[in-house]
Amino acid sequence: MIDDQVGKILAALDQTGQADNTLVIYVSDHGDYMGAHRLMLKGIPAYDQAYRVPLLMAGPGIPRGKTISQRVNHLDLAASIFPLLGLERSSSSDEFSHRTLGRSLLPLLDDDPREHSAWSSQHFAECHGQRFAYTQRVLWWQDYKYVFNGFDQDEFYNLADDPDEMHNLAQDPAMAGVIEEMAAR
Repeated sequence: MIDDQVGKILAALDQTGQADNTLVIYVSDHGDYMGAHRLMLKGIPAYDQAYRVPLLMAGPGIPRGKTISQRVNHLDLAASIFPLLGLERSSSSDEFSHRTLGRSLLPLLDDDPREHSAWSSQHFAECHGQRFAYTQRVLWWQDYKYVFNGFDQDEFYNLADDPDEMHNLAQDPAMAGVIEEMAAR
C-alpha cells in the first residue's frame, strides 16, 4: 500500500511538472519482521528485517531507476540533501566527521565502481531498551554482523553464507578472532 501511495506522489509530481524541482525522500526508522524468525511487528532482536529499511530518493540530481546495495546510515541523509539543494556544509573528510555529520550518498549514484568499493563496510546501531534498560550494540563489518547483547547471549552471523541470520556463530571457536576484533570496534 505504501509503495502505491509513494508512486501516486511521484506520478502527481510528473503530471504537474514539479518532478524536476522537487526532492522526494522516503525512509522509515525501523522495519517489521513480517514473520521472519517467527516474529511479527518489530522489537529488540537485531535482525536485518528491522534494520534494513527502505530509502527512496527522487528529484533533480538523482538518476531514475538507480539501485544501490551498499548499507548506508540515516546520518548520511543530511550530507546528501545539502548539495542537492545547492547548500554547503563542512568539507571535513576525516572519519570522525563521517560518523557524526554523515557522508553524502551522491557518489554512490555515479557509475564509478571506485566510489562503490571505497564506501565503508562498517556500520553501527544501538538500542538502550524500551520499557527496561539494557544495552544492545550492532556492528556490520564486511560480510559479518556482531550483536552485543548486554542482557543475553551475543550473536554473530556471516551474512555472506547466512543472509537470513539463522545460524548464530557467536560460540564458534573458529570465529573467535573476528568476534574479538568486532567487539573491540
